[in-house]
Amino acid sequence: MKERIFKNLETHYNNYGPYVKVVQFQMKNLNDFRKWIIDNNGAIDSEKSREESYKHAQHLIDIGNYDYFNDEENGTPFDKLPEKDQEKLYGYCRGHGKWSKWTAERLLERNGWEEGEVYWFSLRKDNTYDYQLILREGDFVCKEAYEPNHQPFYTIGSECRFEHSSEWKEIME
Repeated sequence: MKERIFKNLETHYNNYGPYVKVVQFQMKNLNDFRKWIIDNNGAIDSEKSREESYKHAQHLIDIGNYDYFNDEENGTPFDKLPEKDQEKLYGYCRGHGKWSKWTAERLLERNGWEEGEVYWFSLRKDNTYDYQLILREGDFVCKEAYEPNHQPFYTIGSECRFEHSSEWKEIME
């Protein structure tokens, strides 16, 4: 995993400091990436992969924690559901609405996963709040280089492009 350093050539820094470190996230280098976060004063509260979340969602469906959800756009009308499923839902919906069965993918979407995301880190900032670093394969992540406690980590997309990109220059240390 190669770390790159960029210098901001202007006096305003937006979300970033005057110098930032940048690395590219790849699942095959997850341990190196995790170490990079920690080495740059990132406090990891928790982390999860899409695959782990998918398996957990499917487990919750399999044990019956999630059966149907109200789906007025694409669902099956209540009276067209199998009778045993109508019995489960009746107390909740009083025999109304349209319903669809939960899928692991739908449950992931409900929990905030978006298409292409492969890994989430929950990071602590200054012991005051947590924020999510949500990654796609190949995303570039930056962190202020010389005042690491100053800002959180940021994803800047799959092309290593900053806001006001003409104001940034890659430097060698």
